Amino acid sequence: MAASALSGLVAALETHRGRDRADEDGLVRALSVLCNMANQLYYPCEHIAWAADAGIIRTRAQKWWTLSTGLWALSLLLGILR
Repeated sequence: MAASALSGLVAALETHRGRDRADEDGLVRALSVLCNMANQLYYPCEHIAWAADAGIIRTRAQKWWTLSTGLWALSLLLGILR
């Protein structure tokens, strides 16, 4: 009787642990995708800001610097959370 209860407990714990791993893997994947998206958006924004400062394109550089800094900070935060 005790062995049966113990094996049932072990099976329940393994199932629970496996579910946690799958959820964690999904969370890590989602954080990685969001981090990659932030990085992919950061680089063009930074280049546009630089080009605006250099006078190559006509746009307000400050809004692009602010956006690129926000995306960079988001990327760092997502990397830490991951």
